[in-house]
Amino acid sequence: TCDASQSPPRCVYACDAGWVDANGQDFDGCECRFLSEDDSVELEYPYVDANCDGVDGIDADRDGYASLASGGPDCDDADPAVHPAVHDWAQGFCADVEAWTALVVDANARAGLGVRLFRDAKDDLTLLYVADDQKALRVASRREGIWSAQDVLPAGGSVGYFDAARDSSGALHVMFSQSSQGGFEEIGYATNASGAWAAETASPGAMQIGYQLAIGAGPDGQAHLLFGDWSEEGALRHVYGRAGAWTAEVLHSGSGYGAKDIAVDAEGGVHVVAFVSQDQDVRYFTNASGQWTDEDLDLERKAYDVGLAADPGSARLHALYAATGGGPILHARREGGVWTPEVVLEDSGQAFDVLVGADGAVSVA
Repeated sequence: TCDASQSPPRCVYACDAGWVDANGQDFDGCECRFLSEDDSVELEYPYVDANCDGVDGIDADRDGYASLASGGPDCDDADPAVHPAVHDWAQGFCADVEAWTALVVDANARAGLGVRLFRDAKDDLTLLYVADDQKALRVASRREGIWSAQDVLPAGGSVGYFDAARDSSGALHVMFSQSSQGGFEEIGYATNASGAWAAETASPGAMQIGYQLAIGAGPDGQAHLLFGDWSEEGALRHVYGRAGAWTAEVLHSGSGYGAKDIAVDAEGGVHVVAFVSQDQDVRYFTNASGQWTDEDLDLERKAYDVGLAADPGSARLHALYAATGGGPILHARREGGVWTPEVVLEDSGQAFDVLVGADGAVSVA
């Protein structure tokens, strides 16, 4: 129909019965066929906007987003002020939703050689990574939903593999391999315990280190660095202390120690698991009694790939390892001086890491 009283005349269309212009766009006319006022009809007909409200699914609060139960992204369909457009999903707004959102945290670097992720008491996040296009060790932190990145070690360096741990005060401790002369390497250490990042060399000299590094942080703020020295047939080395004051010791000579991990308990006791390359045993070391002792973790199985975590609320330890020969992934709990293994996954695979929450819940990857 046209309204000739306007200059120029204005023509509008009217929808036939049963049809609705849901999107308000002239180019597609009355594009929505009205089936019912009841949103629940849309549960029976996926991808159909039955009541022509512009939302495929139930939108009880009329905020323009369908509810989770009806296949939409709205975590709270009773509150029109709560929907994805006004929340940062990366903050865990929809913690119970099996949906992922990808965010660029550093547009000026390409991460390589691994990434470590930490969450602090305020639920903010910190990422540590090596920018392999710049050979710089970088840290990206999120505060109030905004990411910012900076160098821990500047571009143009020789950073290789790394590991990191957070202490009880929230400070980060990072160990990394860095190239030295003659094809050898040194262990570097960096921390932001003073409020600003500072780095130094922590190893007692140049060695052949490889990629198996592990670090733990004690309740007293000391860092504990663990690595294999392949210039000494894979000797298992432990370096501990804090910036400017390091003590080095050999936990075990030779044997070709490969994968390894370290954890420090609430009392400051240091615990180590390590895979012996020569015989494929998993050995456990600790100085919790005041001196170093060691034992086989699992007498029945050969294994590779190891992880270790200390329970923050008890004296329990949790180890993760993969049995050789296509065997299962196993979790072993140490309590009362005894390791008790259990199968996590019957299928063969690789064991990467184990984490114990404040509530004692164990997660493995």
